[in-house]
Amino acid sequence: MLIVGAGRSGRSLLRELRETPGERVVGFVDDDPAIRGRRLNGVRVAGNLGSFEAALDQTRPDVVFVTIPNASPATLDALVRTCEAREIDCRFVRRELDIDPRVVLGRAQT
Repeated sequence: MLIVGAGRSGRSLLRELRETPGERVVGFVDDDPAIRGRRLNGVRVAGNLGSFEAALDQTRPDVVFVTIPNASPATLDALVRTCEAREIDCRFVRRELDIDPRVVLGRAQT
């Protein structure tokens, strides 16, 4: 698996996937130049969005997980189209941090 977005959500997903038998994360893709080429929690940052195709060639994932919270629709569409052309499953992982627990638990007052 390749994770697009090495921020909090991406690193959290990595930890969860490591606890799943048979799953292996082969890299991250992230636009932060400060982490390019580094390892995060033992997984290498394989490139940025501009080099997404090269990262796919290098890591050869079966699945791409997109965790970038504020990506533009055009960026997301480009990722999906690139994955579709290579017959790679592309999934979106969204984690909302600012959720009112009263709403989630059905106790919101109107």
